[in-house]
Amino acid sequence: MGDRCSMSINFGGQLKRELVEEFIEAIDADGFSSHQLGSFIGKPVDKVMEDIISNGVFGDDINYAQFDQIKAFCMDQKIQYWAWNGTGGDYGEGLERYDGEDARSAACSDGEPMIAMFELLKIESLAQGLADVLEIAKWWRVTELPPLEIVDGSCWGFYGADHGDSGLEEAAISNADCYLASANQEMSLV
Repeated sequence: MGDRCSMSINFGGQLKRELVEEFIEAIDADGFSSHQLGSFIGKPVDKVMEDIISNGVFGDDINYAQFDQIKAFCMDQKIQYWAWNGTGGDYGEGLERYDGEDARSAACSDGEPMIAMFELLKIESLAQGLADVLEIAKWWRVTELPPLEIVDGSCWGFYGADHGDSGLEEAAISNADCYLASANQEMSLV
């Protein structure tokens, strides 16, 4: 059976329309449901997603505060999340945040992250210790997620959605420069 607790998770970022049902399946597989609609079984997908976007998901009987299917899906798709878990028999209240690149967890009290004593004991100098504590505090200070949006697949063809890494931005700038050079040359001939 295991040690059970209550949990809630809120999401942010862009979810591709073709992955909506897979996202809902991951949420259901980890034992979470909709705040307003309860179980997802037999509910219209658009109504379920509307509730997830507005309210996140919750679970009253989550084993050891684990949400492995949701976590794997979100990390694979870069969907941000804030997860809170209540106290279990073997563990206290906790938070986990994923910002699309880095996931961190922390013990918390009344929903506020706490720095663990073992982290403080690792401090070798006051200056470095303060810098480390400030870095941790800044990372956790971000309390709002971007809204979760359902987006259609890429309209960029082979460039994909990550136009900064795919060369699309460079190609667009190059094309614009060529056009401007050509237009300037035509203007000088007139």
